[in-house]
Amino acid sequence: MGKEEFFQSFKGITILYLSMIIYPLPSIICLLFTLDREGAIEYVKKEYPFAYELFITAPCNTFVPNKLSKIYFGIVTVQIVIMSFVVWFLFFTIRKKLYELRTTLSTQTIKARRQLLWALFLQVFLPAGLLVTPILIYIGAVILQVDLRGLLKI
Repeated sequence: MGKEEFFQSFKGITILYLSMIIYPLPSIICLLFTLDREGAIEYVKKEYPFAYELFITAPCNTFVPNKLSKIYFGIVTVQIVIMSFVVWFLFFTIRKKLYELRTTLSTQTIKARRQLLWALFLQVFLPAGLLVTPILIYIGAVILQVDLRGLLKI
């Protein structure tokens, strides 16, 4: 069985599904131990009274800066970095495979596949960067207790 056929085999599909189930478990488990709705309400009431009325009506935003929330932030950051490396690895593996096939495929096919690869790569990284980066900054600021209110006036 070649490398490409592995992802269509029972073993390959099982590994992919198990990795999708196991991958988020550390952050979910840590998040469950980090959440403290009552503690968060008291924290907001004491530290940010201007946002208290808005906060108590929201179903989420229950982070309270403590040791577990810092661990959660670290786990999520590490998972995002790992997935970024996986995407980079896959990107360059596919590019290498296309380079190896340059003698058997026509130039038009190689050009089209290379364009598709770059388009897929950009479809992954642009939205992920625009969505994940601000969220990581926000969560990190809350957990590390960095005041971002001055930045909001920009």
